[in-house]
Amino acid sequence: KIISAHSKRCSHNLYITKQKKRDSYILHSHFTNAIMKEWASFLPACLFFPCWLLIGTREDLFADAISTYYPMMIAMILGSMIAGSTPLGGGIIAFPVSVIILNFTSTEGRDFSLMIQSFGMSAASFLIFYKKQHLIAAHTDLLCEFTFFSLIGLVIGMGPVSEVLTPYTVDII
Repeated sequence: KIISAHSKRCSHNLYITKQKKRDSYILHSHFTNAIMKEWASFLPACLFFPCWLLIGTREDLFADAISTYYPMMIAMILGSMIAGSTPLGGGIIAFPVSVIILNFTSTEGRDFSLMIQSFGMSAASFLIFYKKQHLIAAHTDLLCEFTFFSLIGLVIGMGPVSEVLTPYTVDII
């Protein structure tokens, strides 16, 4: 009977120790997952910036780019604030600056504006898809419709409409 009582007590202590280890592991696992999820938000930047720095330093592009296009850098700081606080994209600032100040043609300004806006919205889309998956699941049909009609508008706007309109009309629009 003494051995039996002792073994019950040991097994109970072993059970409590295992329970504490399991609870500690769950807490540690949850904390680690939360940190990893936050760092994964920076995945596009972690992939893009090293490539950008490597190409820019290897080809010695930074000095020429900064001296030539500094008005665009200043304007895009304002553009990022507008893009982040309104439904307008950064292209609303990029187009006039590129055409009026940097003397791009209206076609180059339009394409650059679309590129800047697409880059920012792609980064935002990544974060929404990654962090707000419940919103995606709730509005899948709406997203499919918007995507379909946006692609139609993109094809029409970049194709036949841009060839028909004069560069001056594009500047005004």
